[in-house]
Order: sequence, then C-alpha cells, then structure tokens
Amino acid sequence: MKYYTAEAITNSKTIKVNKRFATRDEAINYVFNKILPFNAQVEEEISKGNHRVEYRCNNYNRFIVSRQFA
Repeated sequence: MKYYTAEAITNSKTIKVNKRFATRDEAINYVFNKILPFNAQVEEEISKGNHRVEYRCNNYNRFIVSRQFA
C-alpha cells in the first residue's frame, strides 16, 4: 500500500508532518492550509528522484512530499 508523507521548512525550522496521506494532492493541500503562511506560493518544483518532490516557495519556505510503501 502506498501513502505520502510531508515535511516543511519554514522560518528556518523543519516540521515533520506525522500524518499519512492517500494522495500527493492531499499532502500538498495540508501543508498549504496548516503549516505555511497564507501568502505562500510555489515558485519551483524539483524532483529529487525516487518519488520525492521538493516544492520551493516564496520567502525561503519549502516543503517535500515523498511516496512511501507500507
């Protein structure tokens, strides 16, 4: 079974989300709605390989969504 995890880096602090998401979109929406400032916008999407994607946002915020297998 696959699931997605997320972690964010905002204000120079790393925040690991202790929650599993069914889809990549659910993980992205959670990070935008619960962790990042309301004015955050994705400026760049970088594939880190092995189903791991880093999203760089404005104001030096970023988050990473990874696919995992149980």
